[in-house]
Formats: sequence, C-alpha cells, structure tokens
Amino acid sequence: MISRAGQWTEEGEYALLAGRERVRGAVWLYRALLCAAVLLCLLPTSPGFRAAGLLLLEAKGSRCGSGAPILLTGYEPWGGMVFSPAKDIALSLDGQCVGRHRIEAWTLPVAEPGARQPAEALAKSGEHAQWAAVIHLGFEHVAKGLKVELAASNVLATHPHLLELGSGGAEAVGELDDDKAGRCSARPDSEIAIDAPCLLATTAPLEVLSLPLEHGKYAAQEIWSRDPGTFYCNEVYFRTLHAVRARELRPHPRNSGPPGALLPVVFVHVPPEVDATERAGERFVLDVAHKMTYQAR
Repeated sequence: MISRAGQWTEEGEYALLAGRERVRGAVWLYRALLCAAVLLCLLPTSPGFRAAGLLLLEAKGSRCGSGAPILLTGYEPWGGMVFSPAKDIALSLDGQCVGRHRIEAWTLPVAEPGARQPAEALAKSGEHAQWAAVIHLGFEHVAKGLKVELAASNVLATHPHLLELGSGGAEAVGELDDDKAGRCSARPDSEIAIDAPCLLATTAPLEVLSLPLEHGKYAAQEIWSRDPGTFYCNEVYFRTLHAVRARELRPHPRNSGPPGALLPVVFVHVPPEVDATERAGERFVLDVAHKMTYQAR
C-alpha cells in the first residue's frame, strides 16, 4: 500500500492480502452453496433416501417457521421399569420441525399430577390453544404395534375398584359398566369429570390418519385401538380431550389445519419392541404429527 509520501507500507500490504482472502472466501462460499443447490435438485426420490433427508432437514434446534408448536408428551418409567420408550421417543423429537411447526416435548410422571398437566395448561389458554396439535405417548407391554387410540373413558385411574382389577389397564372400554345415561359407572367418585359422558372420541383428523400410514415403512406397524386401558394413559387422554371439547378449543391461529376444527388430540401406545427400533417409533410419530397438522411429507 502506498502512503501519502509515495512509500509502500507493510501495514498496507497486509490489508491488501486480507482483502484478497475475504474475496476468495466469498467465492468459495458461493461455489459451495451452488453445488448444494444442484445436489438438492438431483436428489433421488426413493422413500429411504427421502426419509434420511427428512431426518437431516428436521434437525433439532433448526428454525421451523411461524407455525405454533406441537405438544408431544411421553410418560416416564414407573413401577419396576428402568426406561420408558414413550419418554425416550418424546425427548429424541424435542425441538424437531414438522413442516413449519416445532415439537415441544414434555415428560409426565405416571401419577395424577402428570395426567392433569396438559389439561391444566389448556385451561389457561384463551379461545385458541397454544399448540397446533397434541400427541400423547404411553407404554403398553402387551401392545403388538404402535396403537392409535380412538377414544378415552371417563374413569379415574386411582379408583379402588380399578386398582383391584390391576393397574395394567387390560380391561376394555367396551366392557365398562355403562349405565342408561351414558355414564361409565353409576358411582360418580370413579369418574374423571361428572359432567362428561362415558367416552370421548379423539379430535384427531382420522380422514388423514389412514392405516397403515405408509405400508411397510415401520418395523412395528400401527393398529387402531378403542381401548386405552383404565390407567393414567387413559386419564391424561380423557382429561385433555375433555378440556378441548368442553371449551371447544381451536388450534393456535398459526396452524395448518382447516378453519373451525377442534384442537387435534391423539394418544399413541408404544410397544416394548420399539426400544430396539427407536428410529421406527420416531418416524411413526413424526408421520402422525405431519398428518395431524396437514403438513406434506
């Protein structure tokens, strides 16, 4: 660099070299971005490649967009359990993107406070919920696949006559002592909500939750189920559905569903086999979340 006196200075030479390096770096960055764009245009369209790409694009912490979050809950281990696949799947998906929606994962204790938590949060909302959808996950040791529960029953998990039958929730909803008024029991102290009917159906859009979601895609295939049991899996499901239906809660305005629909809520029971194929469980839950928010995959 030439100074005012016409002398070449060492400081000026360093400045000139630094400027050249910045220009060279910008050129290389442009080339890298151009190559990335070309590769994205030439990506194969095979299902396996698309699934791998989606897992990369839906990376944790990435900016998802302006959509409202999706609440995903997973029950913690209880009794003699060391781990819970429901909790593990929920935590592994925390922060991931479903289209323009971000997954917000909660872990719930297997107790009444845990069953109340989502419904109590919804009770503090206004006309619209703070989420675009709610997905509950629970563990069932006798499940033969990933089960999508269609309804929940108005029965407290801690009622003595249920505890005598066992806490595994093996008795079917259809076998509950339903009376002429449509109640699950003639004893009000065994009901979650006295002013609610025996059964509440899911508010999830079943017309888009086709079964199987993608045939052969998952190691553990999902099935419809009308029996969420009578333990805390059922109770959290019923409490959340009752909070939505009693107030006719709509999804957050920044959602992708049809206008006027209720906040979609669904419960998925996770089988023990999913601990060996955790990725299959994650992909399944992501697929359910996409369909519940009408996001294309």
